[in-house]
Amino acid sequence: MIEWGNSNNGAWKLGVDFVVVEDTPTTTTIRADIYVWTKYATDEHWGNNTFSVWGDWSFNGGVAFDVWTNSAWSYDNIVRIYSSPQTFTKEREEFEFDIRADLTNIDYPNASYVESVYLSGWIHPKPYGAPLMPTNFVATRVSDQTVNLTWSNSSPDSDNNPYHHIKITAMDQNNWFRWFDVAWLPIQESYVWNGAQPDKKYMFDIQARNRDGESAREWSNNLYTTPSAPLLNTPPEPRITGLDDPKTQSLDLSWTYPSGQLETVTHYVVDYAGPVSGSITTTDMSLTLDGLLGGSYTITVKAQNPGDGTAILTGPKSPAISVTLPDVIRIKPVVKISQPIVTGLTTPRTSTVTMSWNDVGARAYVIKDGLDVLGTSPDNGQTLKDLVAGKTYALQVYPGNFIGLGTPSDVQYVTMPGVPGQPIIKDFLPIAGGFKVAFNNSQPNGSPIQKHQYRVTTKAGSEVIPWTDTVTTEFILTSLQTNLIYTLYVRSINGVGVGTIAQRSSDESGGRVGVYDGTKFVYKHIRTSDGVALVRVYDGTNWVLTPN
Repeated sequence: MIEWGNSNNGAWKLGVDFVVVEDTPTTTTIRADIYVWTKYATDEHWGNNTFSVWGDWSFNGGVAFDVWTNSAWSYDNIVRIYSSPQTFTKEREEFEFDIRADLTNIDYPNASYVESVYLSGWIHPKPYGAPLMPTNFVATRVSDQTVNLTWSNSSPDSDNNPYHHIKITAMDQNNWFRWFDVAWLPIQESYVWNGAQPDKKYMFDIQARNRDGESAREWSNNLYTTPSAPLLNTPPEPRITGLDDPKTQSLDLSWTYPSGQLETVTHYVVDYAGPVSGSITTTDMSLTLDGLLGGSYTITVKAQNPGDGTAILTGPKSPAISVTLPDVIRIKPVVKISQPIVTGLTTPRTSTVTMSWNDVGARAYVIKDGLDVLGTSPDNGQTLKDLVAGKTYALQVYPGNFIGLGTPSDVQYVTMPGVPGQPIIKDFLPIAGGFKVAFNNSQPNGSPIQKHQYRVTTKAGSEVIPWTDTVTTEFILTSLQTNLIYTLYVRSINGVGVGTIAQRSSDESGGRVGVYDGTKFVYKHIRTSDGVALVRVYDGTNWVLTPN
């Protein structure tokens, strides 16, 4: 379409038109056509006018044309006076081209007038391929408000795939996966975003763009900001689950999290402190604490996420809840124990003791000797029977409830009466008229000595005097011959039974002395007719006679 200039003289004007002759991906050929339109007929020859063209085309000289119609602005008076192609090389960006033309001094009235025309156009940029995708896109958490984004551009200055700008978007995964623009950027490789919020999970993507397309998306790592504190629910009653004493219990916990923010959390950490303490990490929103002993507990929960993948990000603790689990009785019973009473029918006879204690609110009481259970009682007293003679018991009373046995009483040691100890024979000596017998009383071991018994045999073992009762510990046996060797047996008897037997032969009546044989001392018995033995002892200065 011809673009006409003004007709300042009212007689002629110039027009120009652009025609695309050829268009390739790299070049465009434009033909410029210039026309003159006269109002009246004219006859013009070369050299009689001045015609100039400049801009992206160039001409300077005269033109010749003929117009024969005297009809005001008839289309028959339009004559092309210039036609020239121009080839332009396409560039990355579109650019403008133009042409200007003047015509003067034609053979016509008002010939000195100059008529001009101007026209411009645009060369479209060469087509590009879509940019190459940026790589190594990393989101680093600086704070809950600030995220540092870095990436590597891929050939941003390429002739065929240039970058014009970079677009970063983000997805708020807590808000129905809502996408929003983060930034439109010039060609750079980092950006600090200050629009983050706590309790969020973000994912970013980046694209390079140019006039003709956009790169594929490069995704960043997931980035979490600090999670909020969960809220612990009131737990139900604990459950008894253990079989040991005391029985352990289980507590079922659950918690909630702010609505719509669950994408922010990957793990929960439950901390509990009390008679049993610990910390448990879970991905669930409920947890059972097992193996708990009775007592008071403080429990909190906090949320966790991976942050930007470099370190675990832990949120604040929830408000703590306090839970008291049923416990064993922690009050010590105060125990009284009676003196043992010998009660058995067979020897050695057993004993019985009676125990009593104050009521500490137990369902039952357990009496133990160390780890051994001796009895149970539903109230605050118990009689223990058939206790072993001579045994020492470490007695404790444990208060019991449905959880188990509580704090025991202090240990009370009680020794049951035993058989008498072994007598010590002092004398079994031949004297005028018989043998002298003397021994010490045995230890009664909790039961009074009732009597002693003695027995005499020959040295060979033949019984001379059978077991015979005596209440004295010194006496003379006139029934024995002084020139023979006998063996005396002595034992004691109390309410429990017969004690350990002591024995002594009459050939020991003179005492004994150690005789050194050059290597060792050999002990030999000394006998005297009058029942008295004398030993000479060197006291370092003198030899002194010492009676046995």
